[in-house]
Amino acid sequence: MWRTLGKQFAVQNTMTLIGLIVILVGDRIGEMFISHKLFLPHGMCYQWNPELISLHVVSDFIIAAAYFAIPFALLRLAKERSDLMKGWVYPSFSGFIIWCGMTHLCSIVVIWYPRYWIEGMVKFITSMISVVTVCALVWFMRGLKAKMTHEEACLQRIRSGEEILVKIDEWERLVKKDLAGDSAG
Repeated sequence: MWRTLGKQFAVQNTMTLIGLIVILVGDRIGEMFISHKLFLPHGMCYQWNPELISLHVVSDFIIAAAYFAIPFALLRLAKERSDLMKGWVYPSFSGFIIWCGMTHLCSIVVIWYPRYWIEGMVKFITSMISVVTVCALVWFMRGLKAKMTHEEACLQRIRSGEEILVKIDEWERLVKKDLAGDSAG
């Protein structure tokens, strides 16, 4: 089930995003891949300071690695608690998290290679997947709230049943007491 959902999610969103990118940038797509010669690498802004570059590269790499690891943790959760991670929740969260990691990898690349159009496209894809993820989260929260309400109602019925049993016990003691008093008198 998860593979099918993941594939559907990937195919649908990839096609949508490609279409949006083509609409937004149209005839400039070719320019995107050759215009890097017009820009300077981001390392110039860092004045090629090795310590500063190392700080950014190491930090972005660790953040990206963490982002790429999170979907595996979510997959484990999805397998253990299929009631929580149903529908588009897992694929949208995983896609969002992976693309966030991609933005950090792009930040590393543009230090030496000024591929700002590609970095911008990765950020655009991330923003679109972020919107899908927010929608999935809202849908998920509504379902979770309804489930919690159902569970709370079940607990209430159990508590009511326990109260009835306590009253029956009290009634039973009173009846035994009355019967004991009648047989003594």
